[in-house]
Amino acid sequence: MRLLIGIILACILAGTSFGQDFPRDETVHWIKWTKSRENISYGYGPLIDDLESYVIDDKFAKRMRNRSDPGNWVHEMTHLVNATFRNQIKKSTGIQFNSFYVFDGYAFSAPEPKITLLQVADAVPKADRGDNYQHYLRKASSSRNNQPLFVLDEATAYCNCVLYQISVKKPDSTRCNAMNEFVAYADALIVAIEQHDSKYARLDRVKAYVAWNKKRAEHLTKLHSSLVRYKLW
Repeated sequence: MRLLIGIILACILAGTSFGQDFPRDETVHWIKWTKSRENISYGYGPLIDDLESYVIDDKFAKRMRNRSDPGNWVHEMTHLVNATFRNQIKKSTGIQFNSFYVFDGYAFSAPEPKITLLQVADAVPKADRGDNYQHYLRKASSSRNNQPLFVLDEATAYCNCVLYQISVKKPDSTRCNAMNEFVAYADALIVAIEQHDSKYARLDRVKAYVAWNKKRAEHLTKLHSSLVRYKLW
């Protein structure tokens, strides 16, 4: 069992990342996963095929396959892959970890700190609250109050989605804005942990992932903006 835990939770040094994505930072403690399905091709590009390669419950995955909006497909399938990895870690080790997937088989995982989603919400500066604050931090606390890493799940899913929109040259300002709002919520997550659970064992690792994902969002925002053409008439 110790060996299995060591393998699953090993620190994986990673270099370049998927396509136009931001390179993975070697300071983040990555977990490298093996595909559940090989030679997957849905005809919507390599990002969707990559996500689909880690699907175990295909019946459930059918709900995520939004062919009229592949960007939503990427976003929701990221959530499903994250949940799949969470379940696999719990089944193999008995330890409850969250997991955040960033393509090429790499994910970051961490247990929930002993804080609440409302404490994260309180830590978000008013200037950074944006359109998603009330729904995803305040209202969601009724069902996810003890799952503050939920904000990293959303931040990761939006980054993956924006990367897809860039890859197909179809900028989506709503999703790009949401991505950056959740990056701000992730900063607030760190503040809340430091204030309310300063002995959280994985704080440094979560900080490293939040910092990397923030750089990733900045990179994707620049790529996204380069696709936008403004008309002056």
